[in-house]
Amino acid sequence: MRRFARWALAGVIGLGVLLGGAAGYRAWLQHQMAEQLAIRTPQGVQESRFVRLNGVEQWVTIRGQDRNNPVLLINTGGPGGTSHLLLPLFMPYERDFTLVHWDRQGAGKTIARAGGVIDPGLTQDRLAADGIALAEYLRGRLGKEKIALLSWSFGSISGLKMVKARSDLFSVYVGTGQEIDQPAEPQRYYDQALGWARDAGDEATLAGLRTLGPPPYDAAQEETLWALDAAVRPSEGSAADLRNLALTLPGWSLRELLAAQAADKAARRHFTEVSQEHGRFQAASLGLDYQVPIVVIQGEWDDPTLSAGWLDQIRAPHKVGVVLPKAGHSAMIADPAAFGAALRREVLPLARAADMQKPPPGGATALR
Repeated sequence: MRRFARWALAGVIGLGVLLGGAAGYRAWLQHQMAEQLAIRTPQGVQESRFVRLNGVEQWVTIRGQDRNNPVLLINTGGPGGTSHLLLPLFMPYERDFTLVHWDRQGAGKTIARAGGVIDPGLTQDRLAADGIALAEYLRGRLGKEKIALLSWSFGSISGLKMVKARSDLFSVYVGTGQEIDQPAEPQRYYDQALGWARDAGDEATLAGLRTLGPPPYDAAQEETLWALDAAVRPSEGSAADLRNLALTLPGWSLRELLAAQAADKAARRHFTEVSQEHGRFQAASLGLDYQVPIVVIQGEWDDPTLSAGWLDQIRAPHKVGVVLPKAGHSAMIADPAAFGAALRREVLPLARAADMQKPPPGGATALR
């Protein structure tokens, strides 16, 4: 028994040393990343805090090389996605814009602070109302008249609702992975997967698609479609690389990272109303008149013909579509340099033109 106790104690000590070493190595990586992310320019801004938006504390980070630059609010994909875990990818954009990263309800540090609890009655209208409250806060915090809004995938639904409801707050709307006609999505993905599987000579995926057959689908069949599509869809980058990147980010505990990583799956299970709304969303249902410039930046693998058709229909002070080669639904990740060039060329002049006056102070309350 004494010998077993010694072995057990040695095992516990060894495990403690191993875990302590891993924690120390992660802390060193976080320090290195903090140095890389540090903004040291005289007019720079770098701050993170919880902001109370319509009664809910939500995590917001503001970063930029020059606080005089236009503000670009990022309303990311999801439903549980967070651009906070991709901060290094956005650093080149910080020369031209003051970037705002926002963890909506059900995402990132916001869901971690809420103990992983998600309101099943959350709607896109409530998410849009939170985004509007954040834009009002940013006007006062950063002294800007209008905010540019970049909305990605799931976030593009609440993003369009935001600019429709409060066009006075926004200088330009930028959509990427823009949701246009969700009821048509399964057929589009099925047709694309068939084409890619044929081109690749992937007989296993072709057989799976033929067995599945075309839509309509129930929930289980949709999951099968997404898996078959993922098997042949051109790659936009390694998920493992993104996870490793997230582990090095300063200011994030492992508990918060795990909550953020699990948020998307949890949101899909529990956001009952918002998930159903997402599945039936059609951009045309919001109306065709917009009071702000509209820019859509789509990857070539994300069927830009849909967004091109929508752009042809809508009426706006200015509208343009940009197609990025060798990119898809995650064009910002697939080619950050090309995406940044499109922002500078198409969005920056519009944001600067609207960025003339300072609003009165006000907005939501920042929480330390």
